[in-house]
Parts: sequence; C-alpha cells; structure tokens
Amino acid sequence: MTSSFAGWLSHKHPSMRTNATNTINALDTYINANRADSRAYVGLGTYVHLSLTHGTVKTKVDVVVKRQSELSGRAVFWDGLPISIDEAEVIAYPYALALQAMYPNEPISDICIWQVRRGTLHLVSMSEALARANDADAVLSRL
Repeated sequence: MTSSFAGWLSHKHPSMRTNATNTINALDTYINANRADSRAYVGLGTYVHLSLTHGTVKTKVDVVVKRQSELSGRAVFWDGLPISIDEAEVIAYPYALALQAMYPNEPISDICIWQVRRGTLHLVSMSEALARANDADAVLSRL
C-alpha cells in the first residue's frame, strides 16, 4: 500500500505530502488496532438500507465482532471534523438499526464510532444509540 503513495509522499506541494502521510498513518492505526483486537469477527462491510421518517439511509456497518456473549458493531470514519460523544450517539442510531436488521436474533451491546485519522473512538451502547432516534431523524430532515 505504501508504494502506491510514494509519488504523493515526495509531492512538490506540502499539503499533498501531509495528506499522503496522514493516510498511511491512519491505515497503520487501523491495521494495528485490528491486530490487537482478539475478539472474533462475525461480519465485515455489510450495507443495510433503512427507511426512516424523513428518508432512506444506506448504512454500512464496517465490522461486527463478538463482545463476550453479545455483538458489537464498528463504524469507521477516516477523517472529518472531531466527533463529540453527543454526536457519536446520534451517528450510532442508524448503525444500531442496521445491526438489529442484520442480526435480529442476537443480543447487541454497542456500536463503536471510530475516527481513525484522529485516533478517537466512542463506544455507544445500543440503548444510548436507540434513544437518539428523534435527533437522528431531525438531522435527516435537514438534508
């Protein structure tokens, strides 16, 4: 993967070099975190189309792992503005619905909202995510 960025790492514009370096660092962070995570993987990269009050949302649960006797979903964001825990709870709402649709007969503990390049991870319980339905719908109504 790094060889694909070789041209960018030596680009004449500093912003291009910085972006390439940040991307490689984010990938390294993601790979190393996955290596350190000993939980069993249950599913990868599944899209679910959700019909909400103000429209349809295509939600991708990036990874599903087993957390003791319950499932845990992961939503990976590579970049963007910093996400607060309050925002993470709202963002987690469609992921909670998607997990329920994907695994209707399994207990689900939480959704991890992970900003890789920023190195932040918010663990949102299913109950916290599902409690933010009105807030998530309000965001969707403004789009």
